[in-house]
Amino acid sequence: MLHDKAKTLLGKAAKATVTLLVALCLSSLAYAQADDLNRLIQRLKADSFDRYDVTQALKKMRDPRAVEPLIAALRDRESALLRGRSAWALGEIKDPRAVEPLIALLNHWDKYVRMRAAWILGKLQDSRAVEPLISALLKDAYTGVARNAARALGEIKDRRAVEPLIAALKDRSSSVRENASEALGEMEDTRAAKPLLAALEDKDWEIIASAYRFYIRRGEAGTETILIEALKRTGRVEMAKRFLSSGNGQLIEAAKQWAGEQGVDLKLTGDRTGPKWGRGQ
Repeated sequence: MLHDKAKTLLGKAAKATVTLLVALCLSSLAYAQADDLNRLIQRLKADSFDRYDVTQALKKMRDPRAVEPLIAALRDRESALLRGRSAWALGEIKDPRAVEPLIALLNHWDKYVRMRAAWILGKLQDSRAVEPLISALLKDAYTGVARNAARALGEIKDRRAVEPLIAALKDRSSSVRENASEALGEMEDTRAAKPLLAALEDKDWEIIASAYRFYIRRGEAGTETILIEALKRTGRVEMAKRFLSSGNGQLIEAAKQWAGEQGVDLKLTGDRTGPKWGRGQ
């Protein structure tokens, strides 16, 4: 009896010891990570030669404590590369504190900084960015900024952007028109659907190929032929992949046939995400 009690006590003691050791290890790891973070932040602030690599490391860590130093790096006057990488890092961390500084960058003199800021604001999906992004879409002279602003508005999905996106369908740049079409397809608004449905009637292949997700989710019988023709005319691999996972037999077979003719590997047993036929707008 005493022997059994001793074994039980020893077992409990062993478990407690293991638990304590695990806790100590985790605590040590947390301190080490905090120490690494602090060192990286200090290197970022110190204008060290490897600040570009520091931003990449902070992006991977995704620690909210890095937000303020990265925001400060956005204002660096010397290096566009540092500003750009800091923006990407903030986009990965996805902290709302980054929204206002990124909005301010939409007016930066460097067009590449404006372009990255628009892209990241879409990833953050904060409604505060809607009006500034609309302004960038309609007024920025650089196509890359307007293009990214259109994409960002589609990711935020705010109805205030519908009319500006419709206006952008007439932009002189095809990439702006394409991103505006795609963005409209993400809006749950009857105003957005109107020009997209008109594009089917007009056989506007550019709009159809850009907003194919909208047409798949809508799932209107008889539109498969037009969608397939749009794939053939524009040759978009991503569109073919989404046909493959759409659940519509005609689109699936068309995607397979197109891939075979073009020698494109669609990884038929791979990614099955994406819009499903008739399950949406």
